[in-house]
Amino acid sequence: TTAVPTPTVAVPTPTTAAPTPPTVSPTVAPTAAPTVSPSVAPTATVTVPQMTTPEASTPTMCSPRCGLQASCVLRDNVTQCVCNAGFGGDGFTCTDVNECDADDNPCTGPNERCVNRPATFDCLCLPTYIRLPAQGLDNCTATSRHTVDVTYKNDTAFDPTQHVEGSAGYDAERQRHLAEFDALVDAWVDKVPNVHKAATEFNSFREGSLIASTDVTLAGLPQSSTVSEREVSSPALMSL
Repeated sequence: TTAVPTPTVAVPTPTTAAPTPPTVSPTVAPTAAPTVSPSVAPTATVTVPQMTTPEASTPTMCSPRCGLQASCVLRDNVTQCVCNAGFGGDGFTCTDVNECDADDNPCTGPNERCVNRPATFDCLCLPTYIRLPAQGLDNCTATSRHTVDVTYKNDTAFDPTQHVEGSAGYDAERQRHLAEFDALVDAWVDKVPNVHKAATEFNSFREGSLIASTDVTLAGLPQSSTVSEREVSSPALMSL
């Protein structure tokens, strides 16, 4: 009898590897920002000029409060209400002073009158008088207004596209005429003693060759109410 050997099978024992712990990176503290010293601007030395305030405008406080047209001032260390210039009263009730009613009326020039205004006055010229400081006429000087018709020569004809108000060329023609007319009047008044040109004002163009109607206001000796073409005739007029 032959014995059959029983086979021995080795069963491998499974080996379980222990889990690898996770690698933890050390916490790094944030780097602090560098400390920057603030720049300090140099201190500027400012010299404030000392101002002397007139006594009447020294700011201070009054009790009770001053009137509407009054100011609180400090005089000899005492506060008091004083009416503003051009007003009179006790500092609490201030009324306009009518300079024109004063015994010493400020408007003493010939042909002028005094007109009162709040806190002041005006010296106005009487009607038909005017001041012309540019011509050295500070007093009110008599004026007279004249209408002058200028008839153009050299076959200058009336043109509806230029000489009718509102037409395309009207403004340019009006300005051109006024410039030539002003030069004409200036040349004329230079030859007349004690007369000055105060103003010129264009009226209109009209037909009849070409006629331009313009008013001129003269200042100085009273003039007649009309000025004929003969009186203002000059080479300049004939060349218009």
